[in-house]
Amino acid sequence: MEQNKRPSVNAEVYKQILNGKVQPPGLIIQDKRLIKFFLFNLDDIEHENQRKLELVANLFHEIRHPWQFKNNLFEDEEEINNIDENLEKYFNLPSEKDAYLF
Repeated sequence: MEQNKRPSVNAEVYKQILNGKVQPPGLIIQDKRLIKFFLFNLDDIEHENQRKLELVANLFHEIRHPWQFKNNLFEDEEEINNIDENLEKYFNLPSEKDAYLF
């Protein structure tokens, strides 16, 4: 519904979120100062405690990105919209490594 009525990211990002092999549970939209979480990508009810831990971990991961931006870190880093086609490259981005460590 968001994609059709008030899109906040481009079509390639929506495709990744909704249909990618890797479906991100959250993302940052810097220019709009938004953090979005996609709880439907964390809906494994058989492992509810694991889901809660993943949500908390993703919350901290996504919060780290605005901190990086505010502190002018990783400014020249390439933006990757299609994670499926660039999975290794995505995980090797310095900003992502930093956010995962955080």
